Amino acid sequence: MKKIEELEAKKIALTSEIEKAINDLTDDSTQEELDSISNKTEEKNKLSKEIDKIKKINDLKKEMKAKKAVEKESEDEDKDDLEEATEDKITEEKEKSMNSFNINKGIVPDAIKDKKYLIGAKGLVSLMVREFGETGARNIIANDVGKASADYIIKGGLTSVNQPLVPQDMQGFIDLLQAQAVIRPLAKIIDTSKGNRTIPRMRLGATATWQGEGQAYTATAPDFDQINLTWFKLAALTYTTREFNNFSYMDMTREITTNLAQRMALAEDLTAILGDTSTYAPKRSLLSEAGTTLTSTGTDNITIASDLAKVQTTLENNFVSMDGAVVIGNPAVFNSLANLATSFGVYPFRDEIRSGYLNGFRIVKTAQIPSNDAAGSGESATANGSKLFFLQPKHLLLADSYQYTLNSTMEGSFVDGGSQINTFGQDLIAWKLANAVDFALEHPQACVVLQTEGWTTLNMAGQNQAVTAANTSTTQASGAIGKKSS
Repeated sequence: MKKIEELEAKKIALTSEIEKAINDLTDDSTQEELDSISNKTEEKNKLSKEIDKIKKINDLKKEMKAKKAVEKESEDEDKDDLEEATEDKITEEKEKSMNSFNINKGIVPDAIKDKKYLIGAKGLVSLMVREFGETGARNIIANDVGKASADYIIKGGLTSVNQPLVPQDMQGFIDLLQAQAVIRPLAKIIDTSKGNRTIPRMRLGATATWQGEGQAYTATAPDFDQINLTWFKLAALTYTTREFNNFSYMDMTREITTNLAQRMALAEDLTAILGDTSTYAPKRSLLSEAGTTLTSTGTDNITIASDLAKVQTTLENNFVSMDGAVVIGNPAVFNSLANLATSFGVYPFRDEIRSGYLNGFRIVKTAQIPSNDAAGSGESATANGSKLFFLQPKHLLLADSYQYTLNSTMEGSFVDGGSQINTFGQDLIAWKLANAVDFALEHPQACVVLQTEGWTTLNMAGQNQAVTAANTSTTQASGAIGKKSS
């Protein structure tokens, strides 16, 4: 499984690189860039074939194990008179149900409903689920006693002893309302899978001068420095009850691990844009590395237009291309500008903003940038400031180690909010995901920060998820609690 996870991670990374490279193509793109896209596409196709091959091999192995398990189970039943008698009873009840068409209503034979039988089956069911997975174990049992009975046995066997025997019937899944990651789709991904990387940078060029005949050349020297990209570990951990996972008809593991990956991407966004002062976080961000920081000078449409022109001029005077340039900011700022009218009832920014641009910069929205920054001082101090980041993304580097490590366990313990959580003792499943990344700007001049003041009155703190108030209704059914304490 580890190999296929690594291949899928590489495939995802390649897909992201290909999409980024295609988006960056212009009329001036070189044949080398096109060949690079073609080579990466071919490599991705090879990975897809390798993944499919491994999946087929795994399926064949599981099928073989399942057949062996059925054969062994049949042999054991022949040797055990008590189990044989129980099996006869189950078969008899099953035939009665089928004859009366009750099988279509999910009727479960009385022998299976017997609590003693269920308690005795817990160990066997647990072993089968661990070996073949819940679906595989259910199919093996269903071959002998039917689907309805198999469902009942599986759910009963996976229910904790102190839980009721009837589990929660879960249908569908309501996803979390959360921000969309913006930095990864913009940045140039640098592979640091082999460790730290150093990139030489020319910070000063040579100088050309006019010379007279026979005069000695004037010597000039370019100057170089370097950008060092290192590993900063980003990690996330979460957990649920085992019942919550086992009784969910959707792939709860996929939902949880997808959320972990999304939360990590949002953490990357926040740090890459605004920075993080914690000890182990990357030391560079757009805010700290931007070559120029400006402050808005007014809130009327003429002054705002002037401030935007000043930003663009600053970038262009530093020879930063406007092709593909973006502006990253809180949605409140763009929404307020779209509804800013002149005294004649004209909305000068509305049409462009609705088309996804502001003064020629493509708009990238993220609610992680707050719109309640402190602005002004003294008696005129307010909390209606918000930063806009004007950026040429081809100069933004995201170093990715591709060390995505996803692990799950039902053993050990960890600390949550100061409380010791016992994974094994509390029947919990814990997932953790980690990777190592870093951020840098190739040239500080490629980013200008505009601290707006009063451009929006929708003053809100930055956030990356909308937390819904907890539903306090209760149920004693297994699998309904999930993570919260009952």
